[in-house]
Amino acid sequence: QNFEKENEEIRTIQIPLGAIEILSPTQNINELIDKSTVYFENGVQSYWLVVPVLKTIFVFSSLDNYAAYLKEDILIDEILGIELDLKLIF
Repeated sequence: QNFEKENEEIRTIQIPLGAIEILSPTQNINELIDKSTVYFENGVQSYWLVVPVLKTIFVFSSLDNYAAYLKEDILIDEILGIELDLKLIF
């Protein structure tokens, strides 16, 4: 199937239950935290912030409630019903 730019969906109508973002070396972590505010305000229920340099994933269920999972941990996101062995990721 050929890619046709005019058929590319830019915005989604249905809000996802979760969002995952990966902090790049050129980004400021505050940018992504600020962005997560918009996600939560619009109905996202779980937000993952992956920080590769620290081999850590922060799982937010709200702006004030989050857990940090290190490279040896089993990440548990009860909202999305996901368990993930981070040794497989990092």
